[in-house]
Amino acid sequence: MPAPARGPAGEPAGSSARAARSACDRRRPGRWRRPGQRRALGWIVLMVAAAPFGDMITVLDHHGSLSAAFGIHGLTSAFIATTGLLILRETSKARNPAPAVQPA
Repeated sequence: MPAPARGPAGEPAGSSARAARSACDRRRPGRWRRPGQRRALGWIVLMVAAAPFGDMITVLDHHGSLSAAFGIHGLTSAFIATTGLLILRETSKARNPAPAVQPA
């Protein structure tokens, strides 16, 4: 029976390490910078904010403490929703940075 083929680094041909390296080489840099994906990410983050809001409603419905409901779950939901809105509000055009001051 012949020995299995080996790659240049001595790993078996078709190993997961080689496949991972080639997959990384094919990736495009800045893949989250396209406007469509950023917008989708913003909507997903906004939808995730519904989970802690639902937890807050559940705590209140089961006569839990108001401080736990609003302080933990309510604030978490607000922070996540704010993050999602900021991602949606972000423009796709990069602003030109101010030129650096040159020493005299």
